[in-house]
Amino acid sequence: MRNVLLTVAFIVATFVSVNAQFYVGGSLGFESNSEINPKSSLWVFPEAGFYINEKFDVGLEFGLAKEKQQTDEKSSLWSITPYARYSFYQLGRFEAIIKGSMEFTFVDGYIQAEYPYGKTTTYRFRVSPILAYNLTEKIVLFTQLNYLSFNFALFNHEGDYSHHFRFGASNSLINTSNLPIGFFYKF
Repeated sequence: MRNVLLTVAFIVATFVSVNAQFYVGGSLGFESNSEINPKSSLWVFPEAGFYINEKFDVGLEFGLAKEKQQTDEKSSLWSITPYARYSFYQLGRFEAIIKGSMEFTFVDGYIQAEYPYGKTTTYRFRVSPILAYNLTEKIVLFTQLNYLSFNFALFNHEGDYSHHFRFGASNSLINTSNLPIGFFYKF
């Protein structure tokens, strides 16, 4: 059984290395909020993946974030998100893409208004549109329109489970976490 799995893995790796175009990139952001729960956040989401064909790619995104509340409480976040993207429309250098992802997030600190300070694990399925601009053949700028997403999340806050479902537009369009801007470089 082990030899069969190794053989399959070798065949897949060979196929991918011959036919795929790899890319690396990510997004970086800062948020400062003075509303109900004043805070400031800094986050970075590096990613890597490969194109299976001209319209379809798969990848893996890692997330790191730090947040400080006005009360001096600090939070840290890390996440891992496998995803698949499909380019469904192109006009010149502009491209419209749909992204489906399964996010696993781990927070130590404050996560949302309904949860007190503590450890929270989030499992999130999201489908979001992306707008991309091909700056050159190798460099692509993009923004993921999270405020227009289909989103289902399950939260585990120290044994207390809850869920969140959203479809359509969010009411917080100006929030940078809902409109991350990034780039990737194609090899």
